[in-house]
Amino acid sequence: MFSSEGFLGAFMNKDELDKILIESSKKSEKVIIWNFSLGSFHFIEYSFKTIRRDRNEIIFSPSGGMSVEMIKSVISGSGILNVLLTDSGIFLKTHFSSIDDAFNITTTLPELSFRDERRKGERFLIDDIDLKIVRNEKEEVAKLGDISEGGASLYIIKKVSGIPKVEEKLTSIKLQAGGEVEIGEAKVLFVQKIPPYQEIFPYSVWKISVEFDKPFAELVKLKELG
Repeated sequence: MFSSEGFLGAFMNKDELDKILIESSKKSEKVIIWNFSLGSFHFIEYSFKTIRRDRNEIIFSPSGGMSVEMIKSVISGSGILNVLLTDSGIFLKTHFSSIDDAFNITTTLPELSFRDERRKGERFLIDDIDLKIVRNEKEEVAKLGDISEGGASLYIIKKVSGIPKVEEKLTSIKLQAGGEVEIGEAKVLFVQKIPPYQEIFPYSVWKISVEFDKPFAELVKLKELG
């Protein structure tokens, strides 16, 4: 019934990403830019300088200690640049546009963005456990995807309260496993619409990742069901 998994990543929506990129530029967040070329991994450390959405571009500035050879090794090849915002834990996939005499690198806005989410404790994938959740004072039916002490991913299979949103509050989550088990409140971190048959459902569902307000102390008992 269970298998462990230590890592979850979440694709990000535009509004959430814009907010993070603006904050990142304000504090000149450290970034790592890398690519793979000729079978080798190359990376350089830069700083987030500015985002220009009207020009579809991001500018990164060197943080010191860069050599022309190091920079060339990263910007050569396919033109794809991978960027990690080190404080925010955000991965970006961008395309190289230009570099100036001061070694400032300009890229396109990201075509793909991904949040590194690492929960505390071991994560368990679940075969078939039902949930009752409450959003906006309305009860909905869901299926559990995975769970850890700090959060879970789940599929809303009977939606009655509109499209779920990032930062939305779940005021109740109840596991229907070996009797009803109350987890408590949680915050939505990630939302994705799943087309029919893409995962295990023959109809469209909403997949959400949530973070519990308090650690789920009953996880050990839930594991015993497997």
